[in-house]
Amino acid sequence: MENPVGINRGYTLIELLVVMMIIGILTAIAFPAYNSYVRTANRSDAHITIQNVAVLQERWMAQFNRYTDNVSDLLGSGVTSSAEGHYTLKVVHSQLANGADCAAAATPASPNRRQYTIIATPLSTSQNADPECTCIFMTNVGFRGSTGSRTDPADCWTSLCDFGLSLKPLKTAEELSTDYVRLDAALTNNMEDDKSQEDNVSEIIKALTKLKRKTIAVPVENPNALSAFWRTQVDYVQGFFVQQPKPDMDYDFSMDE
Repeated sequence: MENPVGINRGYTLIELLVVMMIIGILTAIAFPAYNSYVRTANRSDAHITIQNVAVLQERWMAQFNRYTDNVSDLLGSGVTSSAEGHYTLKVVHSQLANGADCAAAATPASPNRRQYTIIATPLSTSQNADPECTCIFMTNVGFRGSTGSRTDPADCWTSLCDFGLSLKPLKTAEELSTDYVRLDAALTNNMEDDKSQEDNVSEIIKALTKLKRKTIAVPVENPNALSAFWRTQVDYVQGFFVQQPKPDMDYDFSMDE
C-alpha cells in the first residue's frame, strides 16, 4: 500500500548509521586536529608578548640599571596575562634551561638582577593546557626554550632567520609555517641612505604581513636608521637601548645595583 499524501517517512537504519559514522570521524579526527591547530596558532600570542616584555625589560634596565621580576611593572598594574589572554606571564631573576620546572621557577633569595627569564604558561581555559608546550620561555641573552611533550623544545618556537638571500624568499615563507621572519642584514644595511632599498624591504614586509608573519630587523646600531625601519612597518627592531629623555638631562650611567 502506498503512503498517504502528506505523511513523511522516517530515516532508514543505513542513513542513521552513515550519520553516526560521520559524527564518529569528526569526533575522532577533525575536532582533535582542529584543536591542535588552534593551540599551535595561539602560541604566537606567547611569542609576541614575550618579545614585547623583553623590549620593556631593556627600557626598565636603562632607567633603573636592573631588570624587574614583576610583570605588572612592565605591562601595567595587575596585568599578568598575554595580549590575547591565552597565557599567564611571570618573570624570574634566573635563567631557565630546557626541561626546567616552569611552575617552580622563582627568583632566588640573592638574585642577579641583571638576568631574567620570561615565562608564558598556557591557560587551561583557552589553550587546553597545551601538553606539547606546557610553558614557553626566553632569557635575557635570547635563549628560547620550552617544556612539554615535543621532542625538540625549539618546536614551540618557530622562526625563519637570515631571510631574503634565497632566489625565492617569499616562496620559502609560504611553504614554511613560521611565526617570525628575521630579515638578513644584507637587506637592510645602509637602508637609511638608499630609498630604493627601503622600498624593497617595505614590499617584502607587506608580503610577509599578508602571510601573517611577524618581521624582525637585525641589530641596528645607527639611530638614524630607525626612521627608515619605522616607515617599512617592521614589527620588531633588534638594537641597543638608551635611557629615556629627561628634561633636566640628569642621566645615571653608574653600574651600581
